[in-house]
Amino acid sequence: VWIKRSPEMGRSYIISNFKEDEVDEMILHVQRAGLMSLYHEGPFKTWGTYEFNPQYFPNGKEGVKQSVKKVHAAGLHFGVHTLTNFINTNDPYVSPVPDERLVKTGSSKLTEVITATSREITVASPEYFNDEKNNTLHAIKIDKELIRYRTVSGIAPFKLMDCQRGAYNTIASIHEKGSEASKLLDHGYEVVFPSIELQNEIAKNLALLFNETGIDHLDFDGHEGGVASGQGDYGIEAFPKVFFDYADHFVVNGTSNSKHFYWHMNTYCNWGEPWYGGFKESMQEYRITNQALFERNFMPNMMGWYLMTGNTSLPEMEWMLARAAGYNAGFAMVLRVSDARKNPNRDALLDAIREWETARRTGAFSTAQRERLKNPRNEFHLKKVTDHDWQLYPFHVSDSFAHERKELQPGEPTYSLWSFTNQDDPQPLQFMLEVQGREGGIVNPVLTLDQFAEMTIPVSLQANERMVVDGTEWVRIYDNKGKQRATVNLTAVPTVAKGNHTIKFNATFSLGENSPKVLVVFKTKGSWEVVKKN
Repeated sequence: VWIKRSPEMGRSYIISNFKEDEVDEMILHVQRAGLMSLYHEGPFKTWGTYEFNPQYFPNGKEGVKQSVKKVHAAGLHFGVHTLTNFINTNDPYVSPVPDERLVKTGSSKLTEVITATSREITVASPEYFNDEKNNTLHAIKIDKELIRYRTVSGIAPFKLMDCQRGAYNTIASIHEKGSEASKLLDHGYEVVFPSIELQNEIAKNLALLFNETGIDHLDFDGHEGGVASGQGDYGIEAFPKVFFDYADHFVVNGTSNSKHFYWHMNTYCNWGEPWYGGFKESMQEYRITNQALFERNFMPNMMGWYLMTGNTSLPEMEWMLARAAGYNAGFAMVLRVSDARKNPNRDALLDAIREWETARRTGAFSTAQRERLKNPRNEFHLKKVTDHDWQLYPFHVSDSFAHERKELQPGEPTYSLWSFTNQDDPQPLQFMLEVQGREGGIVNPVLTLDQFAEMTIPVSLQANERMVVDGTEWVRIYDNKGKQRATVNLTAVPTVAKGNHTIKFNATFSLGENSPKVLVVFKTKGSWEVVKKN
């Protein structure tokens, strides 16, 4: 089947950091979520020769082979992550004897002999060595020695200063006058790059490793590194071409950079990183913008990587799943072993992934529903009825209410009074509170529903932090990057009847000239609508 017609296109998968004795545990999670692959986020000790990290696979290739067999027996793919042609400085291609085929930006000749202990190296020209824009490692190669330098003198004689001899476990040696000192091409990830000949060798070695172990899922992440070979786009195209020439089985593959030729063998492009914020904050606009790119180029929609932590909640997960369903997009869910073990909502989250993905992939959402699912302001809950039917519950969100610090006479009330309408059935009060401003914060916000049911929440929130009351007994506190930093237990959450209501709100502001503003929105769960397998 041509890859563009394959049912493997655009499927979601789980990324994890499991060890070989934890693979059975992670298989159960992938199966429960109904996803296609268990993908290891960092299985290699180094990139280049791709030796497996004994931290994860103490039995090396044999441990990997047994893990792959288990994953395949469960009907799943087994994936591994690397950065295409990036080479670590502790890889055998670099240390202790650097390969002659490592890419160099340029060279200059030594104008003086240097001993094995010389800390200053005189070169004919400072060109390439004085490039600070793309010079992470400050590494040069002379014969079979790698040397790192601090800086280059500004006037002749040009000297590389404060040199670290025998860098990366190479051997410090005597080098004669006239020897070539070559600047290595590097990258901010503290790696070096291969020539096209060495790159082809690396791609072949990686394919043979997949053949030996049975691994059948790979992201060509850092794919754009192929240009480092000096061959332009051909360098990008060549790596997967060589890889697939030697691979003896189908390999699901993603990329960070697709070119025309590789497009014919690519399964998906899945970009968007989860590391600095929650589901809503981590590159979400970029992820959505990518969808139009994929659609224009006949590629499956993918939403990127998301990080499921030990305290990810069901509303957060369903917010992301609704976006994926709206764009008919797959995703990668990063679920590390420790987080899978400590999240009390784990099974409910995996069940939600399974039901949303099943409905999405069977075309169950109508065109009108998908348009509403795309809108990041809309929130939904999906409930399974049968294997072919679901109930989709939309949430109605109120306008935003504001509360600011007031300078009043002693004894004068400082609260704000708001009105909102619950157009849905009676249900626990739900709201999101955000502290907006450059500095300051609030302490112990108090909400009183209909002049009767009072909630005092014992929390301290700083500028640009927020808290969520989602109808459960827990208040969730998020930092200014969207990461959950704390929870607070509530003894009781008042019920909101259908109809009009008043909310009296107050809070203690921290001292300072620029007090922040408090914004609050209320949320209610609406009546369900039909979602049915197409």
